[in-house]
Amino acid sequence: MERLKEKYFISYLMMFETLLLLSGQLLLYFLPQVSWESHWYLWLTPPILIGFITPSLKKGLSASLVASILYILIAGSIEGAKHGSWIGGIVFGFIFGLPIMFILNIISVTIAYGVKYGLKKILRF
Repeated sequence: MERLKEKYFISYLMMFETLLLLSGQLLLYFLPQVSWESHWYLWLTPPILIGFITPSLKKGLSASLVASILYILIAGSIEGAKHGSWIGGIVFGFIFGLPIMFILNIISVTIAYGVKYGLKKILRF
């Protein structure tokens, strides 16, 4: 019974991480004052936060993968609808945007988790 509770807690935590990452990046997408060229470092904040709160790197990377795909689906369909073809926006987003989101999210989550893990090891010593 205890193991089942832990499994559900981990699942809920992964959903929370995914929603936190997705909402942070979508907030930056919808703000008119923020542009990618000038404020690219703001997109690193949600993945770094996820890297620090995740209990395992595997769960953090899974949440990052799901959030990246959802972000591309939402942002791609919005950009595509602006130009008359929402499916074209999604395809364009998957071709060009998804690799950038993967690199941003996965590297940031991994570095933040590594720093957290290293600090735990140092503080136990």
